[in-house]
Amino acid sequence: MKPRVILFIGSGILLFFFLVYVFICQHRFAVIDKKWLILFSKYNINPKDITHDESVWYYKNKNTCVFYSEWKDTECPRHSRYCSGKLNSAGNAELQVRAIREAINNKGEHPKCPLIYPSTN
Repeated sequence: MKPRVILFIGSGILLFFFLVYVFICQHRFAVIDKKWLILFSKYNINPKDITHDESVWYYKNKNTCVFYSEWKDTECPRHSRYCSGKLNSAGNAELQVRAIREAINNKGEHPKCPLIYPSTN
């Protein structure tokens, strides 16, 4: 085979795997930080049921609509997430976990979720 054909086929294979990764794989992380684990225990939430991505908490793979951030002063997108803190901020860890508990008590999604349509994830 000619080098151009091999390069073309190789590029196509890499593009395929990249698209699978971006559109199919879930980019969620398990909770391993001790401070979060202690708070989940305090609120009777099994940490194995909780994951997060860069901006939202999930309970049993369902979007809770609760904004996730390690930093309590992070600005929260109030039009698409429930902001646990004051002045549209993420809030501290305890406020976020308390909001997750409210979401769990509300069938998995926070009752003050600003989204018009319920979560499908």
